[in-house]
Amino acid sequence: MRIELEAEGHNVAFALINSISAAGAKFTLAGLVSAPMFQDVPQVQAWQLQGGKKDDIFIYDADHKLHSYFTMQGGVPMTLKPIGGTGYTNVKNAILGALGAL
Repeated sequence: MRIELEAEGHNVAFALINSISAAGAKFTLAGLVSAPMFQDVPQVQAWQLQGGKKDDIFIYDADHKLHSYFTMQGGVPMTLKPIGGTGYTNVKNAILGALGAL
């Protein structure tokens, strides 16, 4: 999606936070993604700070304000596969909204 958005002329950045419980898989996961991946640690508990859980998506605007929040437990589809599917489109539209492009 990042590549697609950049090809459309949008300046976007993606980052991932790996869960504390999946620390052993961080190198495997890092090899599967092209965005920076940060390892959460008990001293930080990044997901808890944001009120989120595994696989949740937070979208921030250029002023670093939360624009959209998608939770796996929520009612809005946010699964990124298949590309072009309902979840993918929902997340992409939220990103475009945060960019002021909609």
